[in-house]
Amino acid sequence: MNWRGRVYKPLQTITRDAMAAFLYRLEHGAEPVTAHAPVLAPRATVWVTASTLHLRAQPTWNSAVVVSARRNASGTFDGAREHGWQRVEMGGVKGWAPSEYLRTTEPSFTVTRVGIKVDELWFRDGPSNNDTVLMKIRRGERGEFTGVIRGDWWQVRFRDRLAWAPAMHMNVVRPFDAAAVLRTAHSQVGYRAVSYNDNKFNDWAGGRNPWCMVFVMWVFDKSGFKQGVPFELLYSDWAREALASGIVDRTVTAADLKPGHVVLVDWPPYTGPTHAGIVDRVVGSNVILVEGNTSDGTGDPTRGVFVRERRIVDMYGVFNPDEFARVNGY
Repeated sequence: MNWRGRVYKPLQTITRDAMAAFLYRLEHGAEPVTAHAPVLAPRATVWVTASTLHLRAQPTWNSAVVVSARRNASGTFDGAREHGWQRVEMGGVKGWAPSEYLRTTEPSFTVTRVGIKVDELWFRDGPSNNDTVLMKIRRGERGEFTGVIRGDWWQVRFRDRLAWAPAMHMNVVRPFDAAAVLRTAHSQVGYRAVSYNDNKFNDWAGGRNPWCMVFVMWVFDKSGFKQGVPFELLYSDWAREALASGIVDRTVTAADLKPGHVVLVDWPPYTGPTHAGIVDRVVGSNVILVEGNTSDGTGDPTRGVFVRERRIVDMYGVFNPDEFARVNGY
């Protein structure tokens, strides 16, 4: 049997449970066993090594699942062990897990953050609507997913308190990577539109309108952070949504213009924003932007994607895409 380029060849007849353990590893991404399972002291903290580990009511593979945990979720060993299984408490529930899927040293990992999809969400002391409400969280706050799951509910940490809420009402927050945004934006520099509004970015969005903000949308989508900017096919709608979020800084200084942030541009006579771009860097009293639906600055009227130097005084506003994502539940 092949496993990640390795061949599994039992040297003797194996039991049903042993084969079940192997198949569980194959499905859930745990590493092959290369050493003895850890010997745990009672009340020891343990961390999950499988991508998803199902803790069971009894120390057998066919026993009912009582709680599930994602890789790096932590629990407490309660001292009970039987035939290579150890009983662990997670999310207020005790369940049995094969000891080889547990480690006793804390792993290095990035905490999974979550946001709220709905306007407000009640968090409870257990995984059901019958459990006591501990707090009410509004969209715009972020918490941490512990990795512990019971049914369709996740255990999360908000305001330094552990509580439960339905997973369907939460978004997993992806980290904002400004460097990735700028790499994607710069990869398009030099692209020239077929005609004024005929270009691959409008094709992607399904529109035929002035497309400076469509380029911004495209860049963030391809960078894996589409939640960081509005998605609208008309610039006026796009700018209105950005401003309505409440996170656009209207008093723009050089210190506010961070790489990967998004600007709304207002040309003289300053009647309101009409253009958008992505900040690359600041040079004195000017800002270097990566822009779509602009010329190259040489007098050639062809529209495309180019790096342009603009006056900071012409910046109507700037916003941090991570903040836009946060206030929208990501």
